[in-house]
Amino acid sequence: MFRYVNLTIPAATPESAPETKLIKLRHGRITHWWIGFPPGCCDLVHVAIYHYEYRVIPRDEKESVYWNNYVFDIPDSYDFTEEPYEIEVRAWNDDDIYEHTITVGVEVEEIEEVTMKELLSQFLKSLVGVS
Repeated sequence: MFRYVNLTIPAATPESAPETKLIKLRHGRITHWWIGFPPGCCDLVHVAIYHYEYRVIPRDEKESVYWNNYVFDIPDSYDFTEEPYEIEVRAWNDDDIYEHTITVGVEVEEIEEVTMKELLSQFLKSLVGVS
């Protein structure tokens, strides 16, 4: 599953009151992120992505993702197994003249669920060997 959002951030949007947009997902594992900054952002637009109040991208609370005319292509492995299945994109804009629109995309793979019977069977096979 691939989902993306475009988010327009007005001029002079502070970090303390960012523009936000939700991306609705499903149970699975996030395997890839894309964060695109068009020409003109000039390192003035900043993005952070959250699951609940946990910062997923970037992991450090003191950092943000920013650039100009660049798409960040970020491989990841983040299990997404509890509802609500959504992430929140938060962005702010240090540019006091222009608004900017960024794009954030995410890819989610299904996680195969293993039953207790399958786990027990695998465990027993590992103890006695496959016959």
